[in-house]
Amino acid sequence: VVTSTGFRAEVETTLFGWSFALDSLIWDGHESRSVPDDAAVAERAERTAADYRALNLSTDEAPRGEFEVVLHPRVAESFLDTFLFPNLAGAAVANRRSRYSADDFREGKRVLREDFGIAIRPHEPMSVGAFRFTDEGVPSRAFDLIEGGRLTTPTLDLKYGKRLELPPTPVPDSVEGVVFSLEGECSVDQVLQ
Repeated sequence: VVTSTGFRAEVETTLFGWSFALDSLIWDGHESRSVPDDAAVAERAERTAADYRALNLSTDEAPRGEFEVVLHPRVAESFLDTFLFPNLAGAAVANRRSRYSADDFREGKRVLREDFGIAIRPHEPMSVGAFRFTDEGVPSRAFDLIEGGRLTTPTLDLKYGKRLELPPTPVPDSVEGVVFSLEGECSVDQVLQ
């Protein structure tokens, strides 16, 4: 980052990553600034293999009729990435291309279950999503996009923060800094409600 007042800051990082796919049906992977524990990688590989085996049930073994489905976390993440996150972008809000208006954020409109939240946590140690400042020089800080199911702020660079008269947010370059939260522990039955 270089500013017109002479401020100059640089950050160098190193990443480690791994990934695998099974028949192009299911995959898993992880990026970090540190080498992962072998046991953690093996556990994720086993869990993904079990999910793969469940995907390959024969038609005779597949359940029949109507039933509720719990999405794999990667599928749920993909839905959020496709349908929710673009509506949280300050540019979309300011240009009226978002499902939500600036007033929806100011008023804390409820958009999700009251026990669900989405936050940006840019200070997780050794995380790919960790950063000290944005490309525009906005210092990183933890903040909530949605808290208790209610909108709190869109992601705002300097331009759209000024346009919406809201403080800029440190927009991460990676989804690794995005944290989903569900208050308390819950069972599968509670998730289905």
